[in-house]
Amino acid sequence: MTRQKRLDLSLGDPLLPLRGVAAYAFRMASRDLNNYYNMIPSYSGPGSVRDVLHPVRDYFSARGFHDKGWSGLTTEEILPTGGGTTEAFDLALRMLHADVAERNGQGAVIKPAILMPVPTYGMFMDAAKAAGFHVVKVERDLAAGGVLNRDTLIAAVNDAHKAGYRIIAYYDCNPHNPTGLIRGKAETEHLAEIFEAINAHYAQQDLNALSLNTRSRLWDHAGTRVTIIDDMVYDGLEMGDEKPFGFAQLPHMYRDTITLFGPSKAGLVGLRAGVAIGPRDKIRAMMGITRHAGYFPPTPVLHALAAYYNDDEKFAAQRSHHLARLNAQHRQNTLLMKALVNGMDTMPEASDADRAKMLRIVMKETGMDRAASRDLLTRGIKGVRIITTPQAGFFHLLDCSPLRDRQYSNEFVPYRAFMGTATAQTEEAIDHVLAAGQNLQFAYGSWAGLPTHSMIVRLTCAMPHRDILETARRLAAGVKDFKRAPRVAAIPSPSGRGLG
Repeated sequence: MTRQKRLDLSLGDPLLPLRGVAAYAFRMASRDLNNYYNMIPSYSGPGSVRDVLHPVRDYFSARGFHDKGWSGLTTEEILPTGGGTTEAFDLALRMLHADVAERNGQGAVIKPAILMPVPTYGMFMDAAKAAGFHVVKVERDLAAGGVLNRDTLIAAVNDAHKAGYRIIAYYDCNPHNPTGLIRGKAETEHLAEIFEAINAHYAQQDLNALSLNTRSRLWDHAGTRVTIIDDMVYDGLEMGDEKPFGFAQLPHMYRDTITLFGPSKAGLVGLRAGVAIGPRDKIRAMMGITRHAGYFPPTPVLHALAAYYNDDEKFAAQRSHHLARLNAQHRQNTLLMKALVNGMDTMPEASDADRAKMLRIVMKETGMDRAASRDLLTRGIKGVRIITTPQAGFFHLLDCSPLRDRQYSNEFVPYRAFMGTATAQTEEAIDHVLAAGQNLQFAYGSWAGLPTHSMIVRLTCAMPHRDILETARRLAAGVKDFKRAPRVAAIPSPSGRGLG
């Protein structure tokens, strides 16, 4: 018997690489790859990296990522990285933790914590722990599509304070991986009010302490306030008219925000190009850390950033055309995946034109007639359910909790209801039966901060239509396997698979 090929649903392919920008980046870099002109000590000299970053500066200034309504960003508020937004995130954590250590050396007693709404990017959670931060998880409301409830956030902060922690950072992803939600201006303003209140609270605490034993302006340092790390690497991957809004676009929040960008999700993954934008003191401190590491990002990375974030007509037109095609493909793929799993008639987000196009895709890829193709798109898979309606990106969350009682009600049960239930099945059962049995690979919810018994996994939709159909076929077969399989116990937990 021929073994079916492995379908990796944890990663996917961002699709349609930006060959034009990539070719330009390497063509420009070939002129000076043998030079150290962009080494950080000469960062501002003639012909330095700052000249390359002028288009980046102008692009984000025009979008309002600064606190100076009349002059915009300076290149001293921009830090390029050769390790993507992952490296920029790590530099931000190291900068903050170094400041905490300095304050504690002056007599403060700070136990640093970082707020991270879950599900979130698992590698970033690991990085925060490794950097010495206590991770405070804030549960998104998955039953409502993954929205972040204000009261839940405030409760998490209060619990952290009771445990003696000080909130030094807040990490968010906008557009969000993996739910695909977009945080707009109104939600950003509401969250900003909370962080302003926390910083005011800390300032008052520190002022009270000042009157007793120190003259240091403790409350005014990076390691004593809430710094927002706003990960906007999925910026540009919106499927509709709504656009993400950054904390740094609120002028009064700019001093406390580091915003991360990069073109990797638009197709330049292998270049590992990233950029951090923030106030001069924080960027300068992060830059200081890089002096003891890689000196500077690779030259092709610098030119790729300058080309991608460039509003000159030849670059802007290419970027706009590429993203339009990419987002149309992502939207079609997320709709098709959801229709095959949930049933097309349960999806109000799908228009008549969307349904007609999905029908044509199934007929073309399977060779089935119209009636059989429509049946496949409408019957769904009883036992699993997609619980996301992405506004951006290329992921879905698949809820497998209906498999728990083998009744296949296909209704989402909030994972909170199963906390501490000793008999509840976990994602280990999914890994052992559904994934292993059908040669599938998922990104598991536990890697993103959810409990194992949530039985929620992340699926990528960035794959050819034929692989989406094959995924649905194997999921349906796996549900049948699950029904026949004995209850699973004491199986090693699946590894934290699912990067990107």
